[in-house]
Amino acid sequence: RLSTQYKTLDSEQQKLELRSPIIGTVVTPRPQELQGMRLNAGAEAIEIADLSHMRARIFVTESEMRDIRLGQTVKLLYPSLFHSGKGEILTISPSVSQLEPGLEPASPYKGITSPAFYMVTVSQSNPNGELKYGMTGTAKIYTVRRSLAAVGLRSLRDFIRRKLW
Repeated sequence: RLSTQYKTLDSEQQKLELRSPIIGTVVTPRPQELQGMRLNAGAEAIEIADLSHMRARIFVTESEMRDIRLGQTVKLLYPSLFHSGKGEILTISPSVSQLEPGLEPASPYKGITSPAFYMVTVSQSNPNGELKYGMTGTAKIYTVRRSLAAVGLRSLRDFIRRKLW
C-alpha cells in the first residue's frame, strides 16, 4: 500500500515540475512571485528565450524604405556597450505600423502627424551574452555607397518628381 501511495505521490510531483521545450534564459520579471501560486495545466508560467541570437525591431520611415532590402547589413549601437554590433535584415513588414508608446517623443506642435513607419527585424548573434533581453539602442542600415554628386543628383531628381508630377 505504501509503495502504491509513493508511486502516486511521485507521479503527482512530476506533474508539478515546470519544464521548458527549449534551453534558454528566464526573461520573465520576478518569477519568484509565482512560487506557491496555483496554475492551470498548460498555462504559461515563465517566458524563456534563447539569447544566443537576438532580434531587434527597427522602425524605418516610409521615405527611407526605398533602399532597404532583405539581407542588408545593419550596424547596431547600444548605449550601455562601448562597441557596436552587426546584424542582418531578416524581415520587412508589408504595411506601415504605429510606433510603440514611448519610442517617439511628444511633439510640441498640434496638428502635425507623425510619419508612417515600417518595422524591420534584424538578427544579430550574441555568443558571449552581452546583449540582454529588452535592450534599446539605435541602428544604421547600410545601403549602396554613393558619391556626393550622386547624392545631390538623387535629391534633385526626387525634388523634381515631387513638384512636377
